[in-house]
This record gives sequence, C-alpha cells and structure tokens, in this order.
Amino acid sequence: HSVPYYGEHPVIERHYVSMRSRRQPSILAFLAQDASTHVFCYANADLRKGEEAEEIFRAAIYDPNTPDRYFLDALGGLTDVLDRNSPSRRDEARQLVVQLQNDGKRPAVARQLALMLLWLEVPDPNNLTAEQRQNIEQRSLELIQTIEDPASRLDALFKWYANRQDWAKAYDTLVELRKLPADRRLEDIRVVELQFRMLLLQKRFDDATKLAAELGQHDGGKGLDGIGGATYRGELLYSQATAKKEQGEAAALAQQAAAEFKKAVDKLPPSYALQLNMGKALLLAGRFGESLAAMERAFELNPTSFDVLNVLQELYRVTAHGTSGEM
Repeated sequence: HSVPYYGEHPVIERHYVSMRSRRQPSILAFLAQDASTHVFCYANADLRKGEEAEEIFRAAIYDPNTPDRYFLDALGGLTDVLDRNSPSRRDEARQLVVQLQNDGKRPAVARQLALMLLWLEVPDPNNLTAEQRQNIEQRSLELIQTIEDPASRLDALFKWYANRQDWAKAYDTLVELRKLPADRRLEDIRVVELQFRMLLLQKRFDDATKLAAELGQHDGGKGLDGIGGATYRGELLYSQATAKKEQGEAAALAQQAAAEFKKAVDKLPPSYALQLNMGKALLLAGRFGESLAAMERAFELNPTSFDVLNVLQELYRVTAHGTSGEM
C-alpha cells in the first residue's frame, strides 16, 4: 500500500498511488491480515522499490501460524531472491537463516535450515571445483536422510532430485510420498500434480494422461485448476507437441494446447503463467500475431519474468524475419 507523502524530504521514493492513479512521493507499506481472525499479523513501512516480492515471503516466515512446509517454501523463495541479487545480499540470506536457527522456534525444521545454510556458506557456488561440489552435495543428502519426519524427508528429497533435474528419482520419491498415511503426508492431490509434471519432463505421456484426467476430475469435476483440468490438458498437449519431430503434427497438437489454455484464460483470474503457456503454444502452432498478443499481456502481468522475455524475444525475431525457430 502506498501512503502519499506531502513533505519536502529529498529521498522519498515515488510509488504508484491507486486513489490518484499516478506515481508520487509516498511511503510503501506492507500489511498482512489473518484470514480467519482479520487481525493484522504483520506490517512493515520501511520498504523500497523492488522489495515488494521479498516482503510477501517475510510475512509468511515471521507468522508463527505458518505451517512448517510453507515456512520452508517461503524461506527458500526469499533466500533465492536475495542470492540472485548480489553477493552482499547472499550474506543477508545466510544471516537470516542463522537467525532463524538461533531462535529455535521451529525445531521440526532444524535440519532443513542446516541444509540451506550449508549452501549459503559457500561464497560463490558457481566457482566450486567438481570435488567441492560433490562433497557438499553428499553432505546435503546425508542431512536430508536424517530428517525424522517421513513426509518432510521425502519432500526434501524430492526437491533435491528436482533441483538436479533427476526427474526419474524425483518421481519415484513422490510415489513413496503417496504411500504414507493420509495424516502424515502432503495433500494427496498436490502430490498428483507434482507427479504429473515429473512425467511430462520424462516424456511419459501415457502415464501423464491418466494423472491429467485425475486432476481434472478433482472436486466434483471442477478440477484442481478450477477449470475442469484445462490447464493440465494444455500442458500435456504442449509437451507432446514439443516432442514431435514432424512440424505439422507438432503444430496441430500445439493448436489444441492453445485452445485448452484459452479456456483457462477466459474463466480464471488474470495469470501471467497462463498467458505465457498460451503464447508458447500459439507460437509453436505458427499463429504469431495471437502469440504476440498473449505474450505482451503476460509481460504486463509480470514484466520481470525471464521466461516471458525470452519468448517475446523469439517472437520479435520470428515476426521480423518471417521464419520460426526452436524455442
């Protein structure tokens, strides 16, 4: 929320003030409200431009009611953002994890915090030797194996394999996760969604088709996506299209994928991810004008997405030269 400032302080930033429909000197504040009690549980009025996304993560991290799994997701998201920005902010991420460790308020995730710290203590992960990297990865895996809660251990193991693009082992870990008692694991349908995406990455389309149907039938046919599974059918068709060598077959499947994504775009709230998926499918189908419109809308919704920028660059190249290229 932007609070207008009418003084003469020279370093006050200009933020968009919705009631004025313009940018003007203002204080950027973040407020988080508990959905059940409507109590404001978190606030910060010391924000700068570019810190908005970070603050969403911080609100979840410092809320004691945040479940451990979502706490770890938020912390992982924040440390990733800080790590990408600069070496000094990488140290800020390290100090944050150390602080949370020392607080001792979440003993159930102590090993996961130690795992994060293991990588954050490396000054520059990009300059590790093969031996150093192997050593750290081995220590990481050993830490994961000591996590006592089976669901948390398998969840951490899944992320470990997925980060290394070992899709087969990541999928197998999800299979093991689904075998746990219902009260000891993640929501089953969310695991199905993860399994579906792992199968797409492995190009196991027959198995993925079955899970797409299951996801589409969730909640009495509303689908986990809220549109009867259209987004999952679109993802499946697009993945099948990219696997085809014959251009005509690929274009036909991509056109079907675009139609599924269009159903979701028309019915669901605005989403850059949906626009991105539809734009990519339209591009592969050779419908460049419609693809460009979808991608420009995706850019409006999320101008910092590298995926959106990469596809836009490809589209501008295609439309400028009249030829298509591989994504």
